[in-house]
Amino acid sequence: MPAISPAELEARLRLHLLPELGPRRLRKLLSAFPDAASALSAPASAWRSLGLPASCAEPRRSADIRERASAALAWMEQPDRHLLCWDDPNYPALLAELPDAPPLLFISGDPG
Repeated sequence: MPAISPAELEARLRLHLLPELGPRRLRKLLSAFPDAASALSAPASAWRSLGLPASCAEPRRSADIRERASAALAWMEQPDRHLLCWDDPNYPALLAELPDAPPLLFISGDPG
């Protein structure tokens, strides 16, 4: 995975966990902001201006989303566990060609 800050990684995980924010909507959101952390901290009105429903933005600061992101971070700390983001050079090229490719791949074992 390219070197990203812990805050950016947590933001990507939190966005990934949001209900109704699938791969296409996530791409749209991230294309409007410099990074996931900026998208996550943007006001709900900015999300609505992109055509995203309020149900996408409302839970982003919830304790449940934060806890699930923390659990994913803890999972990644275990041996042979990896996370590939779609901007990672190791992300599978053919998978990346899909318009709704998963933004994150959780891998247990050898990512190669």
